[in-house]
Amino acid sequence: GTKVTVSGLFGAIVANPTILAASPAAGNNGHQKFCVGATAARGAWSGSSASLILTVCAGQSLLKDTEYRLTFGVTNPSQYQESPDVSIQASNGVVVPVALMNRDPASLVGVEFGSSPLR
Repeated sequence: GTKVTVSGLFGAIVANPTILAASPAAGNNGHQKFCVGATAARGAWSGSSASLILTVCAGQSLLKDTEYRLTFGVTNPSQYQESPDVSIQASNGVVVPVALMNRDPASLVGVEFGSSPLR
């Protein structure tokens, strides 16, 4: 089946399986398209590769030219680190090249660049 892999989440502490939620801006319930086994709205965490693997549920598909936004919880490491480069890749028999994800430079709860991943 189709897989979407978010990699480079070094230092993240993540539950496995990971509970996915809809981003308020998405409006299309895209998080429900991903499963671990038969359970929807889940992703599989691989600590060894610091990656979240999202597998499209049986009977579901991702639509061309459609943006899917979802959220998942991580706990930052206890030690300070620069925000790592986080990438995304899709595969379904044919591998789509890895793409670097954009960082949000905004401050969050008083932390400069706190909106960046794992800052």
